[in-house]
Amino acid sequence: MINETIHPMNEKYEIVKYRPEFKSQIIELQTHLWSPDLAANTAYLEWKYEQNPYLDTPLIYLALYAGKVVGMRGMYGAKWEIGHPSQTLSVVCAGDSVTAPEHRKCGLYKRITRVALNDLANIGYSYVFSLSTGPVTLPSSLSMGWRSVGSLQMMIREARQRTISSSKEQHSFPYPDRNVTERRLEASPYVSLERTARAEAMAELVEQIGNDGRIRHARDQQYFAWRFKNPLSQYRFLYWEDSSLDGYLVLQTSVYRDRLKISIVDWEATNMQVRTDLLQTAIHLGNFNVLSIWSATLSDEIKILLQNTGFNPQKEVKSITKFRPTILVRPVRDEMLKTNWVIANRRLLDLESWDLRMIYSDGY
Repeated sequence: MINETIHPMNEKYEIVKYRPEFKSQIIELQTHLWSPDLAANTAYLEWKYEQNPYLDTPLIYLALYAGKVVGMRGMYGAKWEIGHPSQTLSVVCAGDSVTAPEHRKCGLYKRITRVALNDLANIGYSYVFSLSTGPVTLPSSLSMGWRSVGSLQMMIREARQRTISSSKEQHSFPYPDRNVTERRLEASPYVSLERTARAEAMAELVEQIGNDGRIRHARDQQYFAWRFKNPLSQYRFLYWEDSSLDGYLVLQTSVYRDRLKISIVDWEATNMQVRTDLLQTAIHLGNFNVLSIWSATLSDEIKILLQNTGFNPQKEVKSITKFRPTILVRPVRDEMLKTNWVIANRRLLDLESWDLRMIYSDGY
């Protein structure tokens, strides 16, 4: 049983593991991070932790003050694969760190994280990844032994004339879903735009294309069927299909943030022509201010395609004190901090060991 009591000055905090009676308090606390909508927060908590296909029970760690939830850090289930032939790994991912405003600057982030790491070690995990670390939590994470894999090297395509999003359109994807067939034919007769994931067909395509042994999340039917139910995001799926599915491109936008910022969260194709058709169709049909993608682990050929269609590298900050979006890795046991972090002969801190896509991150 986890129960750590700490007395900073005259205050008393307890660090505890999730229990169902804390659910309503978590949903309220997460209005500071997830959304202002309690119903949406409830759906997100249930989707991410209760319906997660890789964990039987939620791994959520909480800070209590006078019995009330004032801080949280989640560890959500994930299934990674590495090597060729691939082997699967159960490595949880950290996310959803939030502290009530009146309890910030009390060191709760580090205290909750320390308890979480100890619990993960006892359960049997070796490493934990973080794919959505922000500028607030990054310095504390690095001071606790987390290490950066490297810059995600965001590439973006900006509209020449920006559109202002209406609050009335908050729950509508900025894509012309109606009467799309005519416009679709102008770009490619093989590409269709749909609202739902073809989980089985997408998984079969991923398996058909294969992998090169780099670290990546397992993209099987189970994953796709669960992943795109995220209630805080909306997705659109472009499929390239002749006699069979030869490619797909998945677009994402946030329900509660700038809806005209669109991300390419996953993109697969059997050849470059299919890949090009998908991208050009997405651009042709789109109505957005910014289209972005992680480019750090893309091939040179794909980066050239992006550049030729108007994408440019997002400017990297030069100061070491400035925030750079990155993937963080940490062994759960402190005694492993000074060892080489290697799995299946792949160095975890080497960017070349990874196949990184936005869909792996809970930020999308």
